[in-house]
Amino acid sequence: MSRLVLAACCAVGSLAAQEPIAFTARHAVTDAAASPDGRTVAYTLRSADRVRDEFRSMVFLVPIDGGSPRQLGPGRAVAFGPDGALTARLMPRDGMDQVVVRDSVAGADRILTDAALGVAGFRLSPDGSQLAYLADASPVLRHVRAFDGGDANARLALFIVPVAGGTARRISSDDLLLGAAEPEQPGDMPFDWLDDSTLVVSGRVTGSGELREAASLQLVDAASGTHRYFLGTGGRWVDPVVSPDREWIAFTGQPVGGGPWPAAELIAVRRNGSGLVRLTAGLDRSVGDVAWSGDSRSIWYATEDRGTRNLHRVELRNGRETARTTGTHSLVLAAVTRRGDQLLAIQRTPTSAGSLLRIAERRPEAMQPLVVPDAEPAVGELEQFEVRAPDGTLVDAWLHRPPGFALGQSAPLLVDIHGGPHAMAGAGYAPWALAHAAAGWLVLRANPRGSMGFGFDIANGLGRDWPGRDVRDLSLVIDDLVARGLVDTTRIAVVGTGAGAVTATALAASDLRIGRAILRCPGGAWLPGGTGYDPPLWSEWHAARPFRMAPALWRLAAPQCRSSVPTTGSSPR
Repeated sequence: MSRLVLAACCAVGSLAAQEPIAFTARHAVTDAAASPDGRTVAYTLRSADRVRDEFRSMVFLVPIDGGSPRQLGPGRAVAFGPDGALTARLMPRDGMDQVVVRDSVAGADRILTDAALGVAGFRLSPDGSQLAYLADASPVLRHVRAFDGGDANARLALFIVPVAGGTARRISSDDLLLGAAEPEQPGDMPFDWLDDSTLVVSGRVTGSGELREAASLQLVDAASGTHRYFLGTGGRWVDPVVSPDREWIAFTGQPVGGGPWPAAELIAVRRNGSGLVRLTAGLDRSVGDVAWSGDSRSIWYATEDRGTRNLHRVELRNGRETARTTGTHSLVLAAVTRRGDQLLAIQRTPTSAGSLLRIAERRPEAMQPLVVPDAEPAVGELEQFEVRAPDGTLVDAWLHRPPGFALGQSAPLLVDIHGGPHAMAGAGYAPWALAHAAAGWLVLRANPRGSMGFGFDIANGLGRDWPGRDVRDLSLVIDDLVARGLVDTTRIAVVGTGAGAVTATALAASDLRIGRAILRCPGGAWLPGGTGYDPPLWSEWHAARPFRMAPALWRLAAPQCRSSVPTTGSSPR
């Protein structure tokens, strides 16, 4: 099966001249929040500073029904106070993110935190009087990283500071390691306010006997910092989100301790620990972006499916899915309004790095653009197709064609392998693929065994044969393109990131048609999606484990791994 997802929209001459920065420096909405009355939306617009070679973020306010945006100030991740007047956001100061608050839109910024190494995330208390935030417990612990054999959780601590101003207090003790050792996605929050005096926190207590990758839920007293176990022994339960009526806690995760890959479930439980409901039990897709409806009766979440990412609503009382979005795109759920029955979602497509949509909760098919930062760039065709393996498995693949590529032509092929290996290539924004295609390459982004978004069989299809079955899947997809006469077989290259670098090494060694392998290896920011493009749902470690949890195994699997990046601005040779 094959279908054309995207067609070229401009003449060949105007496309060939585009440099990689034309795709990587696109404006993008990266997060959004709604005021308590649902009338105002705050969103972050990220842009590229080409002189300093860095991204900049600016926060804007816009009416939810549309209109001219107003600039609030530099920063990101805005939160509104309960009265809608107060706002809090992360703002860079001396190179580190700090929390600043503004008592009204027209007021002045007040710097609320002074964390030596910056603030990783924050939540306002329900009454708006306190702010809880994550920061490094000690600069010394900054160097304790999972990929160095340490525990990344050990360096984070939970602090509370009065919104009116004052001294910050650390409330998490040394024995409570916050979050999971391998987060679902960069930027996930391991805590939420249960009420004005208590927080629900995802983490692991040292000496409890829990596995290193486990995370249970703890209740932490905001005044004393004392913590007590709530639930979740034997699992990796993360991202607690408290309902608007403060009666329920939703969270995601899966059991740990071996066995096949399990999808991350959506679970809800009453604040007293009763009434636990597994809302997505049996779903062979992982859950993310959890948000409660305004009436606390249902929950919205996102899942990946066959290269796309869409939103779903499930009823709390019976676990029945009652609404969903559709479309060939990647949607990130940013917020649900408490009044007005509206969703805010960030839409990434093959030609959009991030637009902001307004979605009617009762009619999710009615998606209306609220902020579209850039006009769509001119690109070539994008084809989604499948190749059947000898055992009957269908391997999903996405092919970016060079602009003006016509029937009867052939072009050099770049095979771009995603990391994970539990991740997914698809309909999100992939700037480097677009840049290579503009430079004259066919770019293949496939989902071999081990990929997510295609069910348990594909996700668990590697078993212990890694790299192996994924390599054979990729060779079959290359065979299909060669048989169709699309590929200049004298010019085939492969590039891999993270786990994809391991697979790329093995593919280059086993498939003699490949003339060059480019490896983007694990490191401080190796996770695909770390830039906000085509983000996977990170919910799993390999049948071994990801690099940051087992570096020795990874280095053994890919001894040739060296940090390098492809040159995309030149013509293929």
